[in-house]
Amino acid sequence: MDQKKNIDFSNSFGVQIEDNMLRVVEMKNKRGRINFSGYAAKKLDPGIVVRGLVKKHKTLAEVLKSIMGECSPRLIKKNKLICSIPENKSFIKVLEMPVISEDEMTEAIKWETEDNIPLPLEKVYYDWEIIGKDQAGGKMKVLLVASPKEVIESRLEVFNAANLLALGFRPDSFVLGNLFQGLFRAEVKEEKNIAIIYFGRERSVIFIKNKTTVLFTSSILFSVTELFGKLMEAATGSLAAQDKGKIEEIKKGIREAGFLNNQELGKKHRELVGDNFEELAREIQGAITYFEAGAKEKNIEKIYLTGAGATVAGIKEWIEENLGRKIEVGGEFSGFSVDGNSLAMPMNLVCDYSIAIGCALGSI
Repeated sequence: MDQKKNIDFSNSFGVQIEDNMLRVVEMKNKRGRINFSGYAAKKLDPGIVVRGLVKKHKTLAEVLKSIMGECSPRLIKKNKLICSIPENKSFIKVLEMPVISEDEMTEAIKWETEDNIPLPLEKVYYDWEIIGKDQAGGKMKVLLVASPKEVIESRLEVFNAANLLALGFRPDSFVLGNLFQGLFRAEVKEEKNIAIIYFGRERSVIFIKNKTTVLFTSSILFSVTELFGKLMEAATGSLAAQDKGKIEEIKKGIREAGFLNNQELGKKHRELVGDNFEELAREIQGAITYFEAGAKEKNIEKIYLTGAGATVAGIKEWIEENLGRKIEVGGEFSGFSVDGNSLAMPMNLVCDYSIAIGCALGSI
């Protein structure tokens, strides 16, 4: 959702606000070749953001201004931004409507929003875009996006306090689509449905997209933080808090041991979180099955994995085994040309920063 139509998004940077983490990313476009100007992340204290709503606006504004001055390789000095909105705080619907005039659209979309969004109209911000027309059949497809006002306004208060201008707010699935846009490039004549699983530190989502629009999204109730939390709880439960050396050693082992390899520790980890991964696989499979059962378009051809969880050893193979489908990692930046020999960010961080990067890519 953008504050204005036909707005100039150039010269802005990307922001992702989670309950426990803030990320900022600025990208540069040098003669059609991209790279990072600056990026940084900061862990947030409990209570600053709660279930997607900012509760301590001035505190978060100070954190935001602080990390903009700590970015690598260069500081972020811009004052315009694009911010992501959690998928579970977004409502996305593809509507099929009769072809009508632009003058009639405003009122028609208002009624469609009331019918399709599970909140009163006065409590949401919404936006729409015509994504396809069948003049002969007299039908058109309209993409409707909405989010609760309290989610948007809680972020606007932060940006105002930091003397920053928010140019737009985008659902997670939309900005992730920017990062993977090379998979949907315009020159591909045949539209392909591609699923992207974002297994993030605090939230996860699966969305299905073709080259024109997001067709389906579903939040997943499992995250990397929960994964490591359950492993740590099981692995360090008998240790005293002062045994910091041993606890750090266990943390390192958890991060490095694969869930499917033959190491004894890796097998133990899989046993500890097996139920959670089975639930994760069921949610992913349920979303895919639901989409394919009702899809008029072709079924899903490829599935990509991103987010912080994509870098955990063995997770890709585990999901493949449980879905019975091949998963690909590394579709980020497909179709882009890179300025220099490599990106100015390690690829393991690209997955972790993927939503903030997608916001930044919307500005170049």
